[in-house]
Amino acid sequence: MCAENTTRGHTGDHKSARQRLVDAHFQAGASSWRDVYLRNDLSGQIHRQRQSAALALVDNLRLPPRARVLEAGCGTGRIAVALAKRSFLVTAIDTVTHMLAMTRQAAIEAGVNGRIRLIQSDVHNTGFSAEQFDLALAIGVVPWSEHPERAIRELVRVVRPGRYVVLSADNLWCLPHILDPFCFPAMRPIRWKMSGALERLMIRSTRPLRYRYHSVREFDAILSHAGLEKIEGVTVGFGPFSLFNRKLLSSSAELRVNGKLQALADRGFPLIRSAGVEYVVSSRKATRLIQKED
Repeated sequence: MCAENTTRGHTGDHKSARQRLVDAHFQAGASSWRDVYLRNDLSGQIHRQRQSAALALVDNLRLPPRARVLEAGCGTGRIAVALAKRSFLVTAIDTVTHMLAMTRQAAIEAGVNGRIRLIQSDVHNTGFSAEQFDLALAIGVVPWSEHPERAIRELVRVVRPGRYVVLSADNLWCLPHILDPFCFPAMRPIRWKMSGALERLMIRSTRPLRYRYHSVREFDAILSHAGLEKIEGVTVGFGPFSLFNRKLLSSSAELRVNGKLQALADRGFPLIRSAGVEYVVSSRKATRLIQKED
């Protein structure tokens, strides 16, 4: 059965102010994060595409049954359960108690709770000893991480040499950002400065929680810097499309456009193949790991 939650890593009083905000965000919206995968709108479709892409990359690694897998940021447990159904021994960690409870319930309902261990822990400092796992995953985690590079290095640390890490990042240069001048990546620093100015003038009371994006090239460089060799990477999800932050398409049209553009991306169509909103990548830890200094 699922183990009782054990607290380890940077939790409790050791959390940073940003981590507390992130945890509060996910704690308050835990049920909506569970339900998003069931929705028939674009957001639900893209979340399912990201999950399918991550699991396909895992399948391509051809890990043996009972391989030891760590999922960081397990959320509502969909990926942890899918991994356990593949006969892997899964350790699922999250900083949010509601998410761990949902993962436990999902594991029980799927009949795989004997292959999932739940631990309350932080991806930046998991508390595990080095080289324990055959695979580490963090899907939808990097954009919320306070220190993405540190989090990735921690996952590399706990994976055995020659074994694997699968990650996702939100693509800075995705097609919706490129086509909307309001969202154009080069304008992000200016938008954040304006947001800070409005806050100082008390026109805006609080600055929104900053969400991290990476370009495909930048993220590949981070993986290399952490001692990982890229195996395979895909982008998924196209939309929503807007003009000056105003939605352009109906919900049904969004689904059709996403499907057509994804089909082009899956066939390796130039530019489109790297312009999805989510970047999912598999990588291998070097047999002799040499990490560069920060």
